[in-house]
Amino acid sequence: MLGVIGREMNLRHLWLSKKVRGCVIALVLFLGLGVGCCAFLRISRPADIEAYFGMASECHPVWKRFAFRQFSAGDSAAELLRWFPPNHREEFGRYGIYSYGAPGAFTGFAVVTRDGKLLSAQTGSCTWRFTFFHTEDAELNRQCAAYYKEKRERWERERLE
Repeated sequence: MLGVIGREMNLRHLWLSKKVRGCVIALVLFLGLGVGCCAFLRISRPADIEAYFGMASECHPVWKRFAFRQFSAGDSAAELLRWFPPNHREEFGRYGIYSYGAPGAFTGFAVVTRDGKLLSAQTGSCTWRFTFFHTEDAELNRQCAAYYKEKRERWERERLE
């Protein structure tokens, strides 16, 4: 019994030490800041950290706007397209797919819109992928397939002529 009381006294005495208390508080604040930053940047696994390093070294600068949540799902795409004209665009029906990155590059950034509103934003390379946000839309897949089928048929007709 006396040993338990002695240990409690030592822990209490240790906590009363300003140095130990300061270190514990600093550690808790540091961990809280790290968790907060990860949540803000949508980092939930080690692969996401790898993706951020890849984006920093390889991606079009537009990725930073999405990382810092200046653009998110449902926002108007007009401002994005005005400030950051895409390298490639495919527009069909209510949808648009806008790509950023050099042709032939291994790293790309793509934004999908519906009715002029942001639907999804993703980036990736050969070794990493990262999705900033994604809204499911079954109609997108159907219209996209129809658009590319028509485009392929048109290209085939032009090639034969």
